[in-house]
Order: sequence, then C-alpha cells, then structure tokens
Amino acid sequence: MAERLQRITEIDRWVFKQLIQWMREHPEQLEAVGGFSIKISGQSVVNPLFLNFLLSELGRGDVPTHKIIFTLSETAAVEGHSQTQHFIRQLQRLGCKFMLDEFGLGSSSYTALKSLRIDYLKIDRSLVRELSSSLIDEAIVRSILETCDSLNIRTVAGFVENEDTEAKLMEMGVQYLQGYRISEPVTLASLLVS
Repeated sequence: MAERLQRITEIDRWVFKQLIQWMREHPEQLEAVGGFSIKISGQSVVNPLFLNFLLSELGRGDVPTHKIIFTLSETAAVEGHSQTQHFIRQLQRLGCKFMLDEFGLGSSSYTALKSLRIDYLKIDRSLVRELSSSLIDEAIVRSILETCDSLNIRTVAGFVENEDTEAKLMEMGVQYLQGYRISEPVTLASLLVS
C-alpha cells in the first residue's frame, strides 16, 4: 500500500532513523552486534533526496558504517539499474555494505551481479524451502553459490526452518543462515544488556 501511494520512502527513512539513533545511543551493545540489515524499497533507491539524507546522516562519522547492510530486492535493483549502481557506490564509499535479496525468485540476472558490486546475496526462500528434497532447487542453489564465489559475494540463505535444510546449506558452502531454525526475530530493545 505504501509503495502504491508513493509513501514507502517515508517508512524507509523512519526505519533508518530508528536504527541510527539506536547505534548512537548504545555503543557498547553495538560492539557485540555483527551488523544490521535494512531493507530499502526501489522507490527509495532511485530517490536522490533519500540518498542525500543517508549521506548526510552517515557522513557525521559517529557510527560504524561497516555494520550497516542495505538490502535491495532483486527486482528493485534491476529495474533502476544505473540509479541503483550510483546509490550503492555512494554508500559503499562510506563503508556500508549491500545485499541483493530474493535472488532466484524472478528473472534472476547473473549479469546484474557483475555490475552491481554487492557484498551479499540472499538466496530466495522458494529455493531453500524444499532444498533437501528437490534436485532442481539444489542445482540452482549450487549454481548461485559458484557464481557468488567467483565474484567474492558472500551468500545468505533465508527460511532455514529445520536441521536437514541447515545441514544441507552448510555442506553446500552457504556462509550465513537466517530463519527460525537459527533465531526468531528480535527487537532492537532486546539487544540491550541488562
């Protein structure tokens, strides 16, 4: 609904403000966290005012930018390709990382992987869900992993719900796992040490 009404950038801005405020107010807890992944809509990626907002906030130099991972959907990244490249380059210069989400969901473009220069690729859950029982899904995931390995892109598998899937992904060489098998979602407040 927010995307349809052209209001999604306001939400992306609010989410980022909440995260950056938490990072500034809790430096000790921040030390213990590997990083934060923030999903950004395609509308925000192509909005120059949103990019300027991010550059201004991060340009203050008071948060470790290497702990911020902007996550873009594959569709959003490919649709605004040249603007997406500019968005990524500007924020990578400050130390931020990028993840391409939902890879394998639609018309995945391996060519886009070369030009986008992302740091992480998240394999779509539709390929992970039946991985232990589908030879086709396994072949596709292996192809994605091989390509990512040659491009120095780290891989993430979402929707890891059981031990068999976890074991299979680990055997295949996926670097990071996400899903209820690993951990339930947590709030920023729960990261505070009592």
